[in-house]
Amino acid sequence: TFFQLACLKALSFWGMTRTYYSTLHNAWLIGFFYPLYFFAGIGLRSLFKTAAVFAGYISCLLIVFTLSVMLTCDDWNNRFNMPIIPFVVLLAGIGLYTTFKTRPGLHKKLQ
Repeated sequence: TFFQLACLKALSFWGMTRTYYSTLHNAWLIGFFYPLYFFAGIGLRSLFKTAAVFAGYISCLLIVFTLSVMLTCDDWNNRFNMPIIPFVVLLAGIGLYTTFKTRPGLHKKLQ
């Protein structure tokens, strides 16, 4: 059905991996983007507490891009991801800062 296809497109859009990519390439994409998404989620949650309007703007941007891909196509070269990646990286930076700020001494254990 259309809903199933749209959900598969959303998973493909955010998943970044492709069956025709090499295993190493897919592993690299997973190793880079999935932690980025994890910390972006933490950053977005933190941002909603401090700057709700900006967090709402970024959330709407991510949702609109995802919906546009769900309604049209998910490109083979991930070109539709390029406009949102800077926002995801920004949110991930906030998430990393929040994670390490709230756990004092953790940075010393990592050295």
